[in-house]
Amino acid sequence: MGRKVTVRDKILETAATLFYNQGYVQTGINQIVAEADIAIGSLYKHFKSKNDLLYSYLEQEDIRFFTTVEEKLAQKKTPREKLMAYIDFRIDQQKTGNCTGCHFIKINAEIGRTDDEVQQLVQKHKEKQKNLIKKLVTEIQPSKNNFDAKQLTEMIFTMIEGGVVAATINGNTRSLEDIKKLADKLI
Repeated sequence: MGRKVTVRDKILETAATLFYNQGYVQTGINQIVAEADIAIGSLYKHFKSKNDLLYSYLEQEDIRFFTTVEEKLAQKKTPREKLMAYIDFRIDQQKTGNCTGCHFIKINAEIGRTDDEVQQLVQKHKEKQKNLIKKLVTEIQPSKNNFDAKQLTEMIFTMIEGGVVAATINGNTRSLEDIKKLADKLI
């Protein structure tokens, strides 16, 4: 039997859907309250402000992202297979989300440097992604090229992030699929 959905969870899930689909600025507290079918007091019981709700949303998305990544990578044996599985995961995210982008890139583009905590949460999430790639690249110990692990990590990370943006713009995952082939050749 599944875990009971709490009011807090319901608010977070509603806000996550709205923030992702229509943006943080375009989402009002009254809309969250109406779509979550809760009283406004319930929202403020769990979250001090709309910003507090945003921070919780980003923290939740970070946990969800890395929990899923860990599950996908655990199914693979070698570091190379794990890196390819990570890229496949990013491709699948775009396919299941109709190529609508990354939660963190979208919020960063919308709010950017106007909110230090958002900036820190986005940077922390992206740094964790980069560290994962670096760990795998270092374990692979590529010898096909003249790049060191740090350079390869930066290239692969930047290509993937650019591929996510390209998927959003083009409405398909072709760029990400090409990036996977290129990353495989690089390592």
